[in-house]
Amino acid sequence: MSLFRSWPRLVNRLPKKPSIIDLSCGRCHHKIDTKEGMQLFLRRHMPDASVFARTSVGQVPWGTRKQVGIYDPGRISPPSRQVSAVLNGGKIGCPRCGAVEWRALR
Repeated sequence: MSLFRSWPRLVNRLPKKPSIIDLSCGRCHHKIDTKEGMQLFLRRHMPDASVFARTSVGQVPWGTRKQVGIYDPGRISPPSRQVSAVLNGGKIGCPRCGAVEWRALR
């Protein structure tokens, strides 16, 4: 009976696979996605950017099912690696600790 009650808690603790759009801070391991990372960049370097400019930067072209084996932009150059390079090059600090050590989780 106790095993049955503890099963939902055990399921919540299982480690999840990191997504292709996840980033983490190298010091405090704070996780963000690429959209939030680009918002941090725009907030620092282009605070007066329009809403359309902010939404267009956050859109990433993904491959279709036919392209998975041949050419899939998400597998060849993950957006998280591109965004981590932008954040590290732009000296964008972590919102939690302020470190500039962004890493792609995948």
